[in-house]
Amino acid sequence: MKRFFIAFAVLAAAIAGAQQDQTSAAPEPEGAVPRQMEALNKYAGTWTGRMTLNVPGQESQAWDMTVVEEAYAGGTYHKMSYVMKAANEPDFVGTMMTGWDRTRGKYHAWTFDSAASTPREEFGELTANKLVMVSLPQGGMVTRTTYARNADGSCTLTIEQKNGGAGGMQQQVEPTAETWTVIGEAKLARKA
Repeated sequence: MKRFFIAFAVLAAAIAGAQQDQTSAAPEPEGAVPRQMEALNKYAGTWTGRMTLNVPGQESQAWDMTVVEEAYAGGTYHKMSYVMKAANEPDFVGTMMTGWDRTRGKYHAWTFDSAASTPREEFGELTANKLVMVSLPQGGMVTRTTYARNADGSCTLTIEQKNGGAGGMQQQVEPTAETWTVIGEAKLARKA
């Protein structure tokens, strides 16, 4: 009888452990910082570099760029503030707030900048080395922004656009790769 009890106790402990493992893989409770937001910490810091803008129909322009990325509201969001400066041009400034949309299972960001009177709204995914964000249509354009961490510790920022989105801000467009035009590229180094 004693052996049966010990065997039963070991089996019960094993079942309880298996159940605990299943619950530890469950989504974080509402209000907890999502682990997906913690994954963005590798982008935190101050970054500097030069952005080359290639807007179709205009001459290429080089802008000095400073980006500050930080956890915000206890890590629930990430805040990216940026300033771009070019000769004879007003500064281009902006702030991007990124959170995790539990319903969609994607990053959700809003960008407020000096070029638009309304925020740009984006959704995206993080793979091993890249955060790729695709915007909802704004002003007849859809943008795709890719933040790639390089082996040397730098970050490459690529901005692409496509025409589309006649459905307005409510319609998210998932364009095909061959429709994108690169309009900006930068290599940013983390400031010590």
